[in-house]
Amino acid sequence: MEENQMVVANPTASLAADDTDTKLQTGTLGLGVDLNIELFGMFFSGIFEKGSGGIRLLVAPGGKTLRQSATLKSVLDACGVSTAQQASVTDALTYVGMSVEGLIINLDTAFVYHSSYPADACGTDTTEYAFSIDFQNSAQPKDPPPFKIDNIGFSIWNTTRASIKNSMSLVTVADKLKELSTMSA
Repeated sequence: MEENQMVVANPTASLAADDTDTKLQTGTLGLGVDLNIELFGMFFSGIFEKGSGGIRLLVAPGGKTLRQSATLKSVLDACGVSTAQQASVTDALTYVGMSVEGLIINLDTAFVYHSSYPADACGTDTTEYAFSIDFQNSAQPKDPPPFKIDNIGFSIWNTTRASIKNSMSLVTVADKLKELSTMSA
C-alpha cells in the first residue's frame, strides 16, 4: 500500500465516533436567520430560528437609536403610492388641518416575540408584542379648519417586559391627572 493512502474499515464509524449510538443518524433541520434593519431612525434586530423543538421569532429594538422622523409624504412615496391616491389622503387630512408633508411619524417601539418551543411559557405557544407610534402635525394651514389635531399616539402591547414598556411613549390616565394637578398648583 502507498504511503498517502488511507484505509477506512467502517465508513460510518468515523461519523458516529462522537455519538453513544453506533448507528448513523441524521439530525433535524435547523435554520437561523439574523436581520438588522433601520426604520424611521430606529434600529431593529430580527431573529428567526427553527429547530427540532419548534420555532422562535424575535423583532426587538436594536440598541442604537437616531430618533429620526419621517413625513407621511416620504412614507407614501417610498411605498409607491400614486399621486392620485395621495390626493385623496391629502383631501381627508386637510379637513382636520393636516397635510401629508406636515404629518410627522415617530416610531417609538416595535417588539414581537413568538415561540412554539414546549419549554417556553408552561409548554404552550407564546406570543408577546408591543408597538408604539406617534403622529405629530406640523402643518400650519392658511384657513383654520373646524378642528385641528396636534398629535396622536397609539400604543398596543401584551408584554410584561419592563425594558420594552419603558421604551414606549405610554401615557396613562394617572400620568395625565398628575400633570393636571401640578398645573393648578
